[in-house]
Parts: sequence; structure tokens; C-alpha cells
Amino acid sequence: MSERAGRKTTPGRTRVLETKGRMQHGDPNPGNRITPPNRDATREAILAGTCPICGKTGFKRLAGHTYHAHGIDRMELRSMGGFVLKDSICAPDVSEACRQRTRERVEAGELRRGNPGGSGPYELTGEGKRRLAERNRQRGEQIRAEYESAPDRCRMCEAPIPFDQRSNATCGETCRRGLLAVSARLQARREGKPGSDRPPKECVACGARFRPTGDYRTSTCSIECRTAFLRKRGAERRKGPGECKVCGAPVERRPGRLPAKTCGPGCLKALFEARDALRRKDRGTCKICGTRIPASMAPTAKTCGSDTCALASRVEAGRRGGTARRTPEEHTNGTTDKA
Repeated sequence: MSERAGRKTTPGRTRVLETKGRMQHGDPNPGNRITPPNRDATREAILAGTCPICGKTGFKRLAGHTYHAHGIDRMELRSMGGFVLKDSICAPDVSEACRQRTRERVEAGELRRGNPGGSGPYELTGEGKRRLAERNRQRGEQIRAEYESAPDRCRMCEAPIPFDQRSNATCGETCRRGLLAVSARLQARREGKPGSDRPPKECVACGARFRPTGDYRTSTCSIECRTAFLRKRGAERRKGPGECKVCGAPVERRPGRLPAKTCGPGCLKALFEARDALRRKDRGTCKICGTRIPASMAPTAKTCGSDTCALASRVEAGRRGGTARRTPEEHTNGTTDKA
């Protein structure tokens, strides 16, 4: 019986065992090392603030650089240089500043010693939690004030975007749809297919004539007509019994739900087997990058599934989701042209 299995494991002991396991890592990237792959040279480089992977120097907190640039966290960096947890791998002034800040927080009553289940020798007191929440609140108010003093502008109407929606490019649904239409029109113009060359279509919901500005396969003239059409189609599908996808036998509709796909377990097994056989077929190559399409993709997949190839495929097909964002000058020029 192992030591871990023979003893009662507490949260603090579990953390210690996990830490010891992480400290046993080997060199995570020995092939791209700038310094010689030995522990002494790596230790000297880390203490000098030099990255042992790329050779950049002048870092006061080297672990931050290795994590974001090379994917090596502080525990792996310590194991590469043979450091233990109590050894400091930061610059001396940074370590002293951290110790001074900790002493000040202890004197102010924010920290106290004794945290057996945590990651350090200190834990927050009630006063420390209150002050931390207050600092977070002040920081949030500062970020909001800075944003409201110079808010982002809508790329269609130049109206200020609210703070809660600052990640959006437009101020609302109307401008968002307009931006998508402008982007689709510019994409069609670049491909030599301006919107004026497309014949108008008839809306399947209201019968009005319209010219699609994005994907030409659009069958409705507005979001309201699209919602009404989907509701009507869903109601029609719920009428009467369904049909088994294997043998064609009628399948009664369940209360409040759509009919099942098959009439019984036998047909359900046959349906799964046919689906698996179809998935095991060769998908061919991606029409964008030329690589083999994984078997996990849908049988009708035309790309390898990567974001780049999927976006390029949507742009090539003229879909709204594949249009890229343009500059305000391009959008302004696009809005003045008639679709």
C-alpha cells in the first residue's frame, strides 16, 4: 500500500503531494534551449534574469515571461534550475518589496499567520477580505470612469457603446445587422459580384420582393419574417405522427415533444451503426489547406475544422458569419452604395 493510500488525506496534505509531483518535471523544452541543457547553467541564467529558452535578459520576474512566451510555469522553471519552493527566483528588489508589502498588511490586520490548507503561510482576515473587496470595487469604478470618458463608438452610427457592451462593435441589433450587410456587400464587390447584379427574391413568409445583402440563400426579408417562418414550420412538423428513419413505420409524438427518430431499439441500433459507418468513411482533403479531414468531422464537411479554414470557407461562400470587420471609412463608403 502506498503512503498516499495508507494515510488519511487532508486538503493541506493533498496540496503538498501535488506540489511534489509537479516539482519532479524534467526539462520541458530541451531542443530549443539557448543555454546549455545542464542545471548549473540554467540556474545561473535564472538568477541573472535571463530566459534559458530564448536568451532574452533583464527580467525581474522571469516566471511571467516563460509562462506567456514558452508555456513554462514557475514550478517547471524552478525544477529546471534545481530550486526549491523557499528559494526566490525574482530580482532582490522585487522580493524585498513583496516582503515589505506583506509586513505592512500583517501590521494593518489584513493578514495573519497560519494557513495549513492554503498555498502560503498567511491567510486573509475579515478586515483583509473587506479591504480587498473595497480595492476591487474602486478599481472597477476607475475602469468604468476611464471608459465613459472616452467610450468606443459604434462602427455604423458613431453612437457611444455602453460600458456593459464595450466588447461589441455596434450599439445595437439594428447597427449590427447593418454592419454585416455592409461587410457582405464589400466582400461581394471584391469578388466581382456586386449586389445590384443579383435578381430579387420572394420572401417565404410575407411574399415581399427583396434582394439579399449577405448570403444569397437567405429566404426571408427580415428577422421578423424569419421568426414567423420558423414558428410556422415547427408547428407543421409537430402535426401528426412521425416516421421511423430506418423502416418508415409511424412513430407517435410524445406529449409536448417531437416524435422519436426510430420506432424501437432495433431500428435505433441500426441507425447508430449506419451513422458510425458513414463517419468512418474517408472525408477527403480540406478545400482550403489541403490536409486530410479528420474522421470526427461531419460526413458533409469540406474543411479540416480549424478556425482559419472555416472562416475562409464562409467568406468564399459569401456567408454573413465569415465577413471580417472593416475600417469605419470602408463602412461609410459601403453604406453610400446601393445594394
